[in-house]
Amino acid sequence: MTESFIVYVVGLFILVAALICFSILTNPKQYVSFKILSGLGIFILGFISYGLFYIFTRFLL
Repeated sequence: MTESFIVYVVGLFILVAALICFSILTNPKQYVSFKILSGLGIFILGFISYGLFYIFTRFLL
């Protein structure tokens, strides 16, 4: 793994954790499992976007 990938994953993890915490503070009556699954969905979309960006920069440029 490259250093930029590790920085990206750590930043994405912090972003998702911050979004879940903010969501819990603003709407505490909503189901926690829904918030965690939403966070996992954002995390997976982040991985997909990084993969597409890597493919684009590596092979098309």
